[in-house]
Amino acid sequence: MVISSSARVAFSRSPACEPTVSLETLAPRPGTRAAIGRDLTPLPLPSLALDLVHLRSLPLGPETARLLRAGPLRRPSAARRALVRDLLSGAEASFGWRRRAWTTRDVLRTGEVRRVFRPVVFDIAAISAPPERWALARNGSIARWLFA
Repeated sequence: MVISSSARVAFSRSPACEPTVSLETLAPRPGTRAAIGRDLTPLPLPSLALDLVHLRSLPLGPETARLLRAGPLRRPSAARRALVRDLLSGAEASFGWRRRAWTTRDVLRTGEVRRVFRPVVFDIAAISAPPERWALARNGSIARWLFA
C-alpha cells in the first residue's frame, strides 16, 4: 500500500470500528499513556486505546542513494542493486512510517507490548515527532498491521 507524500493520513484501529482512513485529529482517552512504536507488529485491539501509523512515500532519489551508498570497506551488494532496480522500475515501493499508541500503564508493562512500543516517560515532545522508520511494500508490514 503506497500513499502519496502530500497526504497526511492516519490509519486508526479501535475495537469499535474497522480500519478507516481519517484526515482529522484523533484524541486518546483520558488516563492513557503515550508510547512510540518500534515496529509494525499488530497487537490485539482491546490492549490499545488508540494506535496511529502515519505513512509517507519516500522520494526515489535519496532512497536509491542511501541503498547504493558504500561503506569504507564494502561495495553495494547485488541484493541492494536489485532492490534499487525494482524501486526505479516501479515494481517495489518504499515508505516511511511513524507509529504512536496510547494505552493504560498496566498494558505498557506487559512483555508483548514492550517489544513493540517504547513508553514516553520524560520526553513528552517525542510523542509529537517520533522517529521515522522505513519499510518496503513487499514486506507486507502495513497490511499485517491494518488487517490483523
